[in-house]
Amino acid sequence: MLPLAAGTFIAGIAFGVADGWASINSVTMFGAAVLAAIGIPLGLRGTDEPLLHLELFKDRTFSWAMVLSLLIVTVMFGSMLLIPLYLQEVHGYNALQTGLLLLPQAVTAAFAMPLGGMLTDRIGPRPVVVGGMILLAVGSVLLAQIQVDSPISLVVGALLLRGFAMGFSMMPTMSAALARVPRQYTSRASSITNSLQRIGSSVGIAVLVTILVAQFAGAASSTACNPSAALSTSTHHTVTASQVCGQLKGEFSNVQFQGSSTSQAKTTGVAAVDTFTKRYADNVLSTSFDRVFAFTAILSIIGVIPALFLRKPEKSSTDQAALAAA
Repeated sequence: MLPLAAGTFIAGIAFGVADGWASINSVTMFGAAVLAAIGIPLGLRGTDEPLLHLELFKDRTFSWAMVLSLLIVTVMFGSMLLIPLYLQEVHGYNALQTGLLLLPQAVTAAFAMPLGGMLTDRIGPRPVVVGGMILLAVGSVLLAQIQVDSPISLVVGALLLRGFAMGFSMMPTMSAALARVPRQYTSRASSITNSLQRIGSSVGIAVLVTILVAQFAGAASSTACNPSAALSTSTHHTVTASQVCGQLKGEFSNVQFQGSSTSQAKTTGVAAVDTFTKRYADNVLSTSFDRVFAFTAILSIIGVIPALFLRKPEKSSTDQAALAAA
């Protein structure tokens, strides 16, 4: 039921973007996702040792931590796929250069994770995770500001913030969830957290890529198109500027995400026209990616809400006693 729920939910999003949210395909897929999700607790009832022990969600901190974990992995793992493509498609970096640009994020995350754990032990998970989500939102906003001609320092700065955000949000959230669970149920809680992280990462990637594809048409329509200067350099072209813009907007309205690249406008063989076309294509892709990064910033801000419900672990609590007896 769990893979079925996740798969039909992703399919519903894809159909919604392509055919409309009220289309029969989208509604059917979302309906199937809801039924599969309802079937999960129904199927676990009466089982002595179910695969997922849903009674752990009786603890509010654990429940809110799981909600927050889904948001974090959606923003982090979905962006991990898009950022390298963004750097290569829009800024023209090769694979090695892109890998080196991503290195600061990994370094700061490695530094921030033990620091976040130490701060969580001292002041509790709530302020640490809230700070991490705010840093994640700021990093996403910076990514949304990057244009074709933006300096590399802006890219590195955004990735540095995301590295600190990862260390201050992801691990403290998991620690807060597991600390609220009785020791004898730790393995059961780990299975739930791992399952939700895997599902959240796959759903997050699918959602962000689907949103990216949906932005191409709007970005193509809103991007300025003035090829008059380029056309004036060639005596072989009899088309007008409006015809060129119409053709370009039509091509990019139907552009498809290929997983490793996006289709580009066709070249004409005329240097000035091809230069303009490349510039237009980069602006369309940049606008599309920027809107997706802005969406991840919104998700990060929303993540502050469940972070406010995280509590310090208690050595003895009524909630844990009730959970142990469940």
